[in-house]
Amino acid sequence: MKVEKFIAKYQLANDANYHIISSPVNAQNIQPEFVTDPPDSSTDFYCWDEPSAQWLNSKTTTGSWNTQFQPGDDRTFEPGRGYLTAYPADVIRNFSGAISNSDLEVPVTFTSGDFAGYNLVGNPYVSSLLADIHNWTKINVQNAVWVWDPVSGNYKTWNGLTGTLTAGIIPAMQGFYIKASGPLPTLVIPASSRAHHDQAAYKTAIPLVLKISLSGGGYYDESVLFMSGSHSDPGDTLFNVMKIMGFRDAPQLYFRERSTIFSIFRADTLFENQVIPIGIQKGRADTLKFEFSVTDTFSGKDSFYLEDRIEGKSIELKEGTVYEFVSSQPCENARFLLRYKNVTGTHTQSILNTVRIYSEKGELRIVGLEDFTGCEMLEIFDMAGRRVLERLIPPGNTRVCLNLVPAYYLVCVSAGKAIVSKKLLFIK
Repeated sequence: MKVEKFIAKYQLANDANYHIISSPVNAQNIQPEFVTDPPDSSTDFYCWDEPSAQWLNSKTTTGSWNTQFQPGDDRTFEPGRGYLTAYPADVIRNFSGAISNSDLEVPVTFTSGDFAGYNLVGNPYVSSLLADIHNWTKINVQNAVWVWDPVSGNYKTWNGLTGTLTAGIIPAMQGFYIKASGPLPTLVIPASSRAHHDQAAYKTAIPLVLKISLSGGGYYDESVLFMSGSHSDPGDTLFNVMKIMGFRDAPQLYFRERSTIFSIFRADTLFENQVIPIGIQKGRADTLKFEFSVTDTFSGKDSFYLEDRIEGKSIELKEGTVYEFVSSQPCENARFLLRYKNVTGTHTQSILNTVRIYSEKGELRIVGLEDFTGCEMLEIFDMAGRRVLERLIPPGNTRVCLNLVPAYYLVCVSAGKAIVSKKLLFIK
């Protein structure tokens, strides 16, 4: 059988128009259909090597085929593996051979390091694939899928239930990332997930509560906050999807929880006055735009607010809310907060109405924490968004000695899900 694949060209050598593909047939040769023999200098063809955490080029620096590209100098598409490619002109490439139509165990590794567990796999079928990864047979593999989108310059994400990947569909011949979470991982892509059926029931598996888009410079990024019911089920954290940074010119958007960033984040429905920090990287544009989309299941008793601490604004979020702003820093992790209020939620002690913070002769004074647990966190950011201090606040401590350069800082005190923050001037 022959299957055609259209691959759009790149415009500039360093733009975002590269593509991640996979083979829907068995034993497809890479040369000469996808890489000429000898390799063309203007064509790129890479595979991702998780153990070494680097991209492996199919050609050497001298322009010949790289015999170390795959083990044993294998020059065929490995079933279920993804490959990155870019061409200087629009091309149609052909996959020829016996098509894949059964369950497939894909190669997955886990190696300690900065990119531990990130594996580039691929849709092994001629049809689209439903990314219901939470139902796939797997060991030590997270419920997370990342699909590269050249148009946005970022990865579309899915956690088996919700996300920014349209309807959770992975196109035919599309490569995607998954993440192993421990040693000896295994992953089987089931043929039953091929998307031959109506998707309506799948879309309603869990309500997508809030979808946020950040656009600027011709690119955009998206993140999803969803509610899943009771906060007592720790297994639901498996549906959090960590953020993978996209193209350098594209804006980046993510939810922050301590030092971890997420593109899909599960929030509790039973906490009132919940606060979720949002971080951004602006990319090449200074003027950016937030857009917010809320599902029909959004209760009239629930409210979301975007707080811009630099501008001193609080915007209630409704369906279609747009907020434009100017960013003067490459990265802003302390500027935006997403506040969630549920008036019917279980009451939790809030620091918003009880805690006051102010500076005094270069020290930080905190008033109102006397009745809290001693697990409160203090974070201080400079006006460039860089965190300059992070520490727990000891029980009963009302004075924090600081050794900061005299300047304005954003000071954040958090207790559980609540945060109080203030812009303060510290002087000696």
